[in-house]
Amino acid sequence: MVDTGIGVVVVSSGAVIAGIAEAFDLGLDSRRLSKSNLAALGQPIIMHLWRTAFRRFRIGVGQILATDANLDSRS
Repeated sequence: MVDTGIGVVVVSSGAVIAGIAEAFDLGLDSRRLSKSNLAALGQPIIMHLWRTAFRRFRIGVGQILATDANLDSRS
C-alpha cells in the first residue's frame, strides 16, 4: 500500500497486558499498580514490537495516545 501512496493507520491495544507481564518479570505485584501505570510499563514493549515488525519494510512507526474522549464523534 505504501508503494501506491495509500496511507495506513494501525490501531492496537495491549499495553496494559504487556505491562502486567513486565511487572511480573520485574518482580512487582501488578495488582498494586493502576491501569495507567501498567500501560506505561507496557507501551514501550508494544512500540518495540511494531518497530521490529515494520523495520524490514523500512517503515517508521509512531504513536498517538487516544482516549474515548478523543474518539467521540459528538465532540
